[in-house]
Amino acid sequence: MKDDELSLPGELEKYRQMGDNEIQGAFICSRETFINLYKLEKRRSLREDIPRCLAHFNITGDFDSQQIREIENQLLETISRELRTGDLACRWKESHIVLLLPGTSAENARKVLKRLEKNFFQQFDLNGVKLEKQVQSVAELT
Repeated sequence: MKDDELSLPGELEKYRQMGDNEIQGAFICSRETFINLYKLEKRRSLREDIPRCLAHFNITGDFDSQQIREIENQLLETISRELRTGDLACRWKESHIVLLLPGTSAENARKVLKRLEKNFFQQFDLNGVKLEKQVQSVAELT
């Protein structure tokens, strides 16, 4: 190792050496992680003139908790595959998936949600499932 190289603990070193194919698509995380990353993006939004949006899917229909969980997993699979590296998603609570889209205007976020919805329903045959969608700019949130 060169004198000017950073020496990382074993676990971190493994992640530093990850290949690009290992970090493709949206980052699916826990609610706690999402909140912390949202706070970071909110701080960045105060000093950078780059749009950031929060987006929300609410899964509606007559389903029990196990069915809802399966639908959530299928939606998160679509989100992970379709969104960019650096976009975030989490299961907020039952039937609710929240996204953070850095570098995305509200107008473009609405387009992204429509595309996700279209691809989700094309891939999965889900009778009775409806997705309610909402978008809000991070800059508008206090």
